[in-house]
Amino acid sequence: MERENGVRQLELHELVHSNAVEYTIIDLMHNLFFGTPKLIMKKWISTGLISNAHLIAMQDDADKLHKSWYLVYSPAVLSGSLPQKHFDNWMCFFNACWYLAMPSLTYKNLAEAHFCLELFG
Repeated sequence: MERENGVRQLELHELVHSNAVEYTIIDLMHNLFFGTPKLIMKKWISTGLISNAHLIAMQDDADKLHKSWYLVYSPAVLSGSLPQKHFDNWMCFFNACWYLAMPSLTYKNLAEAHFCLELFG
């Protein structure tokens, strides 16, 4: 496996009672709340979907409230700034974040989040 793709197999993966997927912790802050939104905002800006005027207005509306902005304000702030297709795409991401940020996550919540993330893109 290491020669094929440069990744070593962990011995934990060989244990019958160990399930790497089930025990994986999602890094909400750095991946969902910083990384992905930063990349999609860069895309929207570079393609002209979001202008400097939009950015200034959005900054005024949601100044430095990362988690709150994504989970509360972003639908209201973005709804008038993006074409519907792109807004709907953002809402897929928004819904996934909402599920994954719950204090207690059920398998149903996880399935919904997974479905939303598959639609996002």
